[in-house]
Amino acid sequence: MLESITIRNYAIIDNMTIGFSKGLNIITGETGAGKSIVVDAFELALGARVSSDMIRSGAGNMSVSGVFNINGNPLLEEIPFETDDGILILRREIRADGSGRCFINDRPVTLRALKELGNRLADFHGQHDHQSLLDISGHVSFLDSYGDISSLAKEVKELFNEMINITREINGLALKIKNFN
Repeated sequence: MLESITIRNYAIIDNMTIGFSKGLNIITGETGAGKSIVVDAFELALGARVSSDMIRSGAGNMSVSGVFNINGNPLLEEIPFETDDGILILRREIRADGSGRCFINDRPVTLRALKELGNRLADFHGQHDHQSLLDISGHVSFLDSYGDISSLAKEVKELFNEMINITREINGLALKIKNFN
């Protein structure tokens, strides 16, 4: 679970820490309030692409870090990083010259390692992600998944396709027999 984000010298943000509580956390606000800046900064801590143009005007570098509590998360039991009481800290620093460094629990890591772990820690969903529910072609897949019958549905589809192929073969042979007589 994400416990906090700390952002320093990113875009218009000088220094900011946001804490999160258990359960659903929602970032809301009027247009132009900076919600996207916070989300973009957090994505940097997880390994997203960055440009030194995003460093706050007048600052020489920026940093973004996320503090995660991974206790009881079976997806993260086998990570190659030591944690203190299940706390995992991802941090990324970018300098004005474009160079940067990545850290996991203050241990230097490659951007790739940061990104791989970041992909396991968080998913991002935007305001229009729900619109996939409006796509009628996906409704059957949703129902199959919900009913835990996706493998059965796949098997039925394969058998149906096999039946279609056999029917075509039978019809082709019947036509040959008819033309032969």
